[in-house]
Formats: sequence, structure tokens, C-alpha cells
Amino acid sequence: MEFSIRSMRQVFKSNTGKRVSEEASKELGEFIDNWAEEVGEEAVKVAAENDRATVRAEDIREVLRNRKDRDVEYSLDI
Repeated sequence: MEFSIRSMRQVFKSNTGKRVSEEASKELGEFIDNWAEEVGEEAVKVAAENDRATVRAEDIREVLRNRKDRDVEYSLDI
């Protein structure tokens, strides 16, 4: 999944009210894409450990709670 530069600009602007360069938008999109891929892969493993083929929201929440790379703050309502 790729996040478009336009959507990254919209996310940035709506959260900060500031403009953002195309390069910064691209970097943010690549980071989010990579992070989401990692979380998704881990969630598939959690679902498999629970004998399920379908990933549920609870699997995603478990992965996010257990992530070791806490250099990024996750805001979760869990």
C-alpha cells in the first residue's frame, strides 16, 4: 500500500496547519507504509497463533501494545 504525497500533505496540514514539501510528504508516506507493513505482518502471526486466518482489530491492538520500538508515540484508545 502506498500513501500518496497528496494525502500525506493533507494529513500534515490538517494536524499542524502548516504547509509541507513534496519531499517531506514522500518521506512521511514511506515511513507510514513501512510501519503499517510491519504491524500487519505481526498481526497475521498473532491471528495464526490464535488459530485464525482473519486478522481482527484485537490482533492489531495487541501488536501495538507489544511493539518494542517505542521511538514513535502511538495514540491508542485501548
